[in-house]
Amino acid sequence: MNPQNVNVNTATPESPKTCSEGPEVNTGLTEEQFEDLSKYIIDNGTFCGPGGVTWQELALFEEIDDPSVNGEPRRIYVWQGWPYALYEFDLGYTAISYARTRELIAWALSRK
Repeated sequence: MNPQNVNVNTATPESPKTCSEGPEVNTGLTEEQFEDLSKYIIDNGTFCGPGGVTWQELALFEEIDDPSVNGEPRRIYVWQGWPYALYEFDLGYTAISYARTRELIAWALSRK
């Protein structure tokens, strides 16, 4: 950038953060709690693949990001305080009570 073209009065100040710091993670669960909940979903859920949950459904969920920095990124989706699905990068979704939860989601969407 040519410093002659910069208006110092309107220029955005540089951020002290760097890209190497990595993204902020959800600190709602510890790594152990996240792992326990993930195992619960896998043990009690049904693997649905990468297209198992639609984007319309995802809009209804709260997301809990994996707090660990090791391994592939994972995310747990919670609906009204209950775990619904685990998303594992490159694998897809595993959902609990898939049919029943879909009925509840359809009902919730119909009321909007």
